[in-house]
Parts: sequence; structure tokens; C-alpha cells
Amino acid sequence: MPRNGPLRLTLVATIATISGCTSSGSATTTRTRSTSMATQASPSNEEIVRSVYEVSLNTGDMGLLDRVVAPDFVGPRGGRGPSAFARTLLELRAAFPDIHFDLEYIVIGPQGVCEEARVTGTHRAGWLENEPTGERLEWRNAIFFPWDPQAKKFKGEMVYTDLAFPGA
Repeated sequence: MPRNGPLRLTLVATIATISGCTSSGSATTTRTRSTSMATQASPSNEEIVRSVYEVSLNTGDMGLLDRVVAPDFVGPRGGRGPSAFARTLLELRAAFPDIHFDLEYIVIGPQGVCEEARVTGTHRAGWLENEPTGERLEWRNAIFFPWDPQAKKFKGEMVYTDLAFPGA
């Protein structure tokens, strides 16, 4: 899959459309290494998304999750609540102890938050039924977090990735 081609941008645009983000000005798309593409969503929502990446994913500090993940959150493997979200992150961090998410896009709309990140990490333990390879891997994730606007918390997660394990 091309790393910077139209397919990647189409994926982000498609997820943005699914999440309710339209060109009508009801959503914000931020390209973190560029300029803002629209500007009307609450900056607090963007700060929440960024804090999950900067605090929970990149440092392993799960203390923030109770404040940003709804009790009725449903993860991609069926787990519920902040503890399920934390468990997935801790398992990912165990498999890739040096994991780093470089957030490149955030799309915030009335129905959810979509992000795209470049991810790097050394595969040191089993992950998703793949034995550790010891290799440093790089991949992209696009994640859609349905949003509970009243609680201002994530209520779910759908992950799309191009992660390919060597030899799999």
C-alpha cells in the first residue's frame, strides 16, 4: 500500500465521512505537520485525543483513561469500559515496549474522532497471534473513536492498520 498516496488519503476521508465529518464546517481536520484544514470543532476534543496519544500510548500512563473513555466503551475485541481500553494498550506496549505513535491527522466531527498515526516499535512479545520477531516495524493506523458528546468520552474504537508481520 502506498504510504503517502491517494489510497491513504481516501481511507482518512472515508472514515471522516462515516464519522459525520463533512465539508459543511461541522468538523475539524487537523494535519499535525501542516495547517488546519477546517476550524470549528471544540479544541478540547482535540486536546483529549492528543493526550491519549502523548500520555497513554507513548508513555504507558493509563491514569488518564477513566476521564476520556466511557464506561460503556466497546473495544475491537469486545472488551468494555476504560479497563478494556487500558488492557489493549498494555498488551500492545508489552509486545512493542518502545512503541511510538506519531499522530499525523485528526478529524473531529459530531459523531466521532478519526485519527491517522505512523507507528514504530520493536516486536518483542506476541501480538495478535504473531510470535515476536525482534524486528523494528513501522506501520500506519487509522482509528475511529465514536464519541459520546454528552460525556465527552470515547465510546468505542475501530482500528484499521497496514501492520504486516515479517514471515506472516
